[in-house]
Amino acid sequence: MGVVVINNSSPFLFGYDSPAPRGTGTTSLSGGFFFYSNNPESVLNTATADSGYYLNRAPVKGTGQIYTWHSNKTGSALTNCILIHNPNAFPVRITSSNYGTTKYAGVQPDSNAWLSFWNTSMNSPLSVTVQPGGYGNIFLQGQIPHGGVFGIIARVSVKNANDNSDASVTLWDLAYISNSGNGNAAAAVDGTNRVRGIGQGGYWNTTVFNALSPTDSKGRYYTLAAAGDTFNGTDVPWVADYSGLASGGVLGNYGQQINVTLPIYNNSNSYRKYRIFIGSTGGSLFPCLYYNGIGYRYSPTNEWGNISGWYGLDILKVGVNGNSTVSESFQVVVPAVSSAPLAIGARIIS
Repeated sequence: MGVVVINNSSPFLFGYDSPAPRGTGTTSLSGGFFFYSNNPESVLNTATADSGYYLNRAPVKGTGQIYTWHSNKTGSALTNCILIHNPNAFPVRITSSNYGTTKYAGVQPDSNAWLSFWNTSMNSPLSVTVQPGGYGNIFLQGQIPHGGVFGIIARVSVKNANDNSDASVTLWDLAYISNSGNGNAAAAVDGTNRVRGIGQGGYWNTTVFNALSPTDSKGRYYTLAAAGDTFNGTDVPWVADYSGLASGGVLGNYGQQINVTLPIYNNSNSYRKYRIFIGSTGGSLFPCLYYNGIGYRYSPTNEWGNISGWYGLDILKVGVNGNSTVSESFQVVVPAVSSAPLAIGARIIS
């Protein structure tokens, strides 16, 4: 078993060599619905419910994941929520025991929301029952300051409240200043490659890499979360926008839980110590890790918690006997305000 070292490490330069070849590595996507909302990212007055608009809308059924990320550029304090409409002839219950929300003045990542999702939210599960033909909301956040960021990460389940079978509802990502009842059309998109919409099976990624045999302290690595990554973008989830304006791949794999198995082969005759690291070849990254049931974020004292592009941060240390292979399994995410491609690799320490 590895030892977590994410907060006992310093960033190091691992670039600029090319990533290791894919070899026999595999990646796959699974899970239920993926409600994703990141366009427009900057919410202007013209994108609010007060002006007649919503940020995303889609029908969903059963269990899935919600991921939203925006900044408030209205000049006023905002309220944000996931609005729920029950079109059925029976009551529905929407629950969540893994969730995290973000509301910050200024620009911050959603790393703490991931820690809540992994570590603490199950102690305060949420439940909302919506009557037939009625409306409700969940993950309500008020007083989001102008210039601030806000978002939601949540695993949710939609059930018939009478018999606990999977049920269908319509979800809205809604932002408003004072009038929540007027969001009848999709907000205009922001002209970027950011997307919004609904996908199936995109939030749960299972990746098994080919074994790495690093020979120095710089190491070898693979990439994920980009069109030209180790798997040529097949790990990137796709969402379809019901308005037809912002469908596409979620470049960066934001909101996705990336479950990695990384084998390390020691091709020497002697025991060696290795470190598994993460980084980005596209820009800054806010490292986060989930390992053996506990979530972690990089939290250096009096610093923002990010590392620069082409710099890696060790997250696990592992010992491997000579001519042997050890595989480590862990989960990583790409928090908001981070850049892709995500790099995952290993290097020799001694």
